[in-house]
Amino acid sequence: MDIDLEKGILLTGPIGSGKTTLMMLMRYFTSNVNYFLFKSCRQISFEFIQHGYEIINRYSKNDLYSGEFKIYCFDDLGIENNLKYYGNECNVM
Repeated sequence: MDIDLEKGILLTGPIGSGKTTLMMLMRYFTSNVNYFLFKSCRQISFEFIQHGYEIINRYSKNDLYSGEFKIYCFDDLGIENNLKYYGNECNVM
């Protein structure tokens, strides 16, 4: 259908509709090339509190030269709160 999946997928719906379950099942149907890591946005926010802005770089950049690409599925996007790191307020996701 000429859909470019390189851009990503935004899956929305009401609470309890099975979005997380669907993405967990998708891991079994994708090849090893398209394998993705499942991360909760709350977990990333807690990592940000501990380690700071290094966490934002960890999840937002892929290393083009080493060929190390990671695909992430961010679960519960929008539920996390703005956090403070040394007085600076930041929306981590």
